[in-house]
Amino acid sequence: MKFITNSNDLSKYLDTPIKKNIQIKDISIDSRTIKKDSLFIAINGENFNGNDYVDEAIHKGACLVITDSKRYKTSKNKNIIYVNNSISALKKITSNILKSFDGNVVGITGSNGKTTTTKIIANVLSKSSSTLKNYNNEIGMPLSIFNAKQNSNNLVIEMGAAKPGDIKYLRSILKPNIGVITNIGNSHLEKLKNIKVIDDPLEKRLNFNFAFFGSSIGYYENYDKILQKIISIKCKYVLFSGLILFENNNTTKNTIILKQLNVLPNINYVLMLK
Repeated sequence: MKFITNSNDLSKYLDTPIKKNIQIKDISIDSRTIKKDSLFIAINGENFNGNDYVDEAIHKGACLVITDSKRYKTSKNKNIIYVNNSISALKKITSNILKSFDGNVVGITGSNGKTTTTKIIANVLSKSSSTLKNYNNEIGMPLSIFNAKQNSNNLVIEMGAAKPGDIKYLRSILKPNIGVITNIGNSHLEKLKNIKVIDDPLEKRLNFNFAFFGSSIGYYENYDKILQKIISIKCKYVLFSGLILFENNNTTKNTIILKQLNVLPNINYVLMLK
């Protein structure tokens, strides 16, 4: 069973009164994919404003709509839920879901290899839910968590960065207790400009019980400076290419057993198993 299956669940996580006992079979931000009994979340994006498709979504069978368009603020339609900001509503729902989850939360980031690593870890760990498709931004990550199974032991979630501050924002929602950084390199720099932007806030990104750095970090010319930063982060175990560099005894003890599996040549994946 998913975290959100009806309006009662949505009301609890959004902390807003909503018409009771409405079944939710699907959640979408795209009016073109709306099916009967779907929850439509209208997002005002860069290319399209989802608020322009609220009526269309309802006509197609959406059972509930979350919108931040002021034209719906005083709507008498109880199936329309007005919020001040739809993105903030996503954050609130996700944060409250994660507060109720008592399993492991694995956050995965890096310049590349995130999706493959996410799939490998999720497939190896028992009873895991993971990122849908490549939904790894401030909109996609919440949707992945909405669709996760309540009885999961592990949430394996990918975090992507398209601009400065993205990882900090996603981490503030996800609050992972296990961190995996696949590597750090010059990729996806359209809005990040250069690798220094990625490097500077590194110690602010990492606040995990465990962090793993893929071997590709060794090809970054200033990786020694990154390793110096690692020493100061709040992390119990830090691994570099599969080797434990140090243990910080001042943090909460980790109950995770670490096992290493060589999946591809020259790449070490570390699997976290209870």
